[in-house]
Amino acid sequence: MALFPGAENRVQLLHSAPSPLQPLPRLSTSLAETSLIKAGRAIRKMGPRYVAIKKGEHGALLFGENEFFSCGAYPLEDIHDPTGAGDTFAGGMAGYLAGTVKKVTFTDLRKAMIYGSVLASFCVEAFSLERLRNLTMDQINERYEAFKLMSQFEMPEN
Repeated sequence: MALFPGAENRVQLLHSAPSPLQPLPRLSTSLAETSLIKAGRAIRKMGPRYVAIKKGEHGALLFGENEFFSCGAYPLEDIHDPTGAGDTFAGGMAGYLAGTVKKVTFTDLRKAMIYGSVLASFCVEAFSLERLRNLTMDQINERYEAFKLMSQFEMPEN
């Protein structure tokens, strides 16, 4: 069953929070009874090449054909106003892709999700757009690098 009849080969990325997905046919039951991982895989099989599901303060999930990525939210001690964080996350992803990528790959989307999370973290530090008004690329890149270091790990060899 196609998610968007006639658009199967044109939808490259479906980006959503879990709640708007619930009214979709065949998904309302699976979202209520199963995990977001199962739902993301099911949606991807309906046509979109990639599926990103935002989980608010818990980050986001990304699904490709045989690929999966879980991106955490950037950890903050103080959150002043979460309003707009999800939209900022999506805008950060779109901005990264539009500014740097010619043909989108799963790896590009992973990096875009990190930038989205970083930008959303700035958004919640103050009320409305106040924190974003004076944000610089140096601040964004510095936080991106810090997030990368926080998230990266290697298992020690035995």
